[in-house]
Amino acid sequence: MGFKRCPGSSAFAQPRIEIVKCPSCGGDAEVWSDEPTGTCLGCGCSVTRTTTQSCLDWCKYSRECLGDEKYKQYQTLKASMRKQALVAAATDRFSWGKRQQNEAWEALERAEQLLQTQDDADPNVVLATVMIRLGCDGTPSGSSIKAVHAVARELLESLDYPSGFVEKVCKLVAPDSSDPDPDAATVQAAMLRPSENEGD
Repeated sequence: MGFKRCPGSSAFAQPRIEIVKCPSCGGDAEVWSDEPTGTCLGCGCSVTRTTTQSCLDWCKYSRECLGDEKYKQYQTLKASMRKQALVAAATDRFSWGKRQQNEAWEALERAEQLLQTQDDADPNVVLATVMIRLGCDGTPSGSSIKAVHAVARELLESLDYPSGFVEKVCKLVAPDSSDPDPDAATVQAAMLRPSENEGD
C-alpha cells in the first residue's frame, strides 16, 4: 500500500500559482507554490515569497510524503526563502543601502561555503547570526550584549522564528568567552572580506 499524502503537502507536490504582493509597487505577482520567486504583473520586478508554512516544516513523515527528490527541492526552496527574508528584515531594521545588502549576500555565501565542511552546525542559526552581527557591529545596537540580544529577538520574532531558535542565535551572536560556541569561528570568518582574510 502506497503512502497516503496529506493535504498540507499538495501545494508543493502539485504546484499552483499563488499571488504575492510586490514590495515595490503593491501590485500582484504570480509565484508558483514550489518556487521562491515570481514576476510582478504591474512593474515587472522580481518578487520573493518570504514566508510559507506547511506540515512539511515539522512532520516527521515529510520526506516520505514528498519523496526524496521533491523533499530536497522543498528544503532548497525554504533555504532560499529564509535568506531572502533575513536580508529583507535586516535591510529594514538597519536601514541598509545597496552596498550593505551586497555585503550581506557575500557574507551569507561565505558562511554557506564554510558550513559545507561542518556537519554539526545548524546553518539557519549561523546565517541568522551573521546577518545580525553585520547589522550591529560598529553601531549603537552593538554596544552591549544586552542591546545585541534585543535586536536579535526583535528581528527574528518578526519573522516568526520559534523561541528556541532565537535563543540559540542570541547565544552565538554575543558568545560567552567562558563557554565558547564552536560555530562562533564560522560566523567571524564569514564576516571577513576576502582581502581581510588574505591579510592575516
